[in-house]
Amino acid sequence: MNNEGIKAIAHALSKSGLTSLDLSCNGMDDESISIIADALPDSELTNLDLGCNGIKNQGISAIAAVLSKSKLTSLNLNSNEMDNECIDIIANALSDSNLTCLDLSNNEITDEGACAIATGLSQSSLTSLNLSSNEIGGQGAGAIAAALSGSKLTDLDLCGNRIGDEGASAIAVALPDSKLISLNLCDNGITDEGASAIAATLPDSKLTSLDLSLNEITDEGINAIKAAALQQPTPPKVLF
Repeated sequence: MNNEGIKAIAHALSKSGLTSLDLSCNGMDDESISIIADALPDSELTNLDLGCNGIKNQGISAIAAVLSKSKLTSLNLNSNEMDNECIDIIANALSDSNLTCLDLSNNEITDEGACAIATGLSQSSLTSLNLSSNEIGGQGAGAIAAALSGSKLTDLDLCGNRIGDEGASAIAVALPDSKLISLNLCDNGITDEGASAIAATLPDSKLTSLDLSLNEITDEGINAIKAAALQQPTPPKVLF
């Protein structure tokens, strides 16, 4: 979609009651993103999907600058090749935003970016955070884990990262004091060590859904998780 089309959409936003807009995979450049961003404060949009557009720093800065003035509660920025600098810009804007749902999956977020997000969690309204398919390791997962007790997160997706046993163990320690009900840790190189750590705190958690598929967990770890799940009044759904 060219900028003329984007301008037409932006112009119409202030006059419509539209609450949800999907502009994903449109090849939008920073100028296009800025045009949409400028229209957000006067719109009724609560849900905006800008996934798969190759958004860079200028576009992210434009969106971040108006979050506090907009009604957005859900923002999808998946598959934009965003690096840690972009993530830092978004993280700094979380505390003044109304966002409850943020999708940052399939970008280029490393431990540094995860730590930036963790810093902003306690002051944010986020209840759902998707960080799947990034490059987050044990350190980044540890930072997220340390922030869980002070956050409102109920849904955390870290599938397809590199958190390993270090990250899984850090999250396990944080589970009892967190509000998480859904946790996705699939495809993270987790072994029986990480599974055992999760099993130790699972009975004291609020989890109703746990995904540990595509890891390196043997029958020993699986049985430990299953036994721990049965200790909850309503056993969570666990995938291996």
